[in-house]
Amino acid sequence: MLDLGFALAPNRGKAARPDIKATKNNKVVWFEAIAPTPGNPGGADAVPERAGGFVVADVPVEQIIMRYTAAIAEKKRKYDEYEAKGVIGPDEACLIAVSGGAIWQSQSGVLPYILSAVLPIGDMYVTIPKRSGGVTDTGFHYRPAVTKKSGVEVSSDVFFQDDFRSISGVVFSEWSIGNSPDKLGSDLLTIHNPRTTRPFDRGAIERGIEYWVIEQETEFRLEKLNYEKA
Repeated sequence: MLDLGFALAPNRGKAARPDIKATKNNKVVWFEAIAPTPGNPGGADAVPERAGGFVVADVPVEQIIMRYTAAIAEKKRKYDEYEAKGVIGPDEACLIAVSGGAIWQSQSGVLPYILSAVLPIGDMYVTIPKRSGGVTDTGFHYRPAVTKKSGVEVSSDVFFQDDFRSISGVVFSEWSIGNSPDKLGSDLLTIHNPRTTRPFDRGAIERGIEYWVIEQETEFRLEKLNYEKA
């Protein structure tokens, strides 16, 4: 963060506040960090353990998404508490930092699964005419929720919900502290909340890939900038 121009504010008094307070371009940015686990071993909605050896199996996409949504919801509640106590100012950005290092296959897929935990992005589809062949259209199904084994739906479109407007975005890494890339930060995914009341400047984290949403009348478009290839 120091390399990116952030100034960090130490919590010398051990006051109740989010995990990290940083400042850049005279704007305060708060970070609440969490590393979700696969869940209770054997649980109906836990991410199953990786089988040993070479095994062909489906990636537990919905279980992974549910682990992320639960982690994000937990940290959102913490931010609500800090806001109620007056710890966070109305113009200060609130980011949730999520590590997927404890969950195998945490970022596989056409798009990173963390995107499908905050935006209604489902499985990819491809349109191929029967007679002429060739691909005429591609896209992603609309999926605002994933379903537990019990049948209960879990929202996966929180960035389109009014209750989450206080959250500026999510910063995600699939790596754990003991298994990080050579270039620190090159693995980061920064996802902006399109409807937040606490916007976080694009380009403030010039590492990894940055995602933002452009909303249109009948659809939304996901844009990205890969700083590692820029």
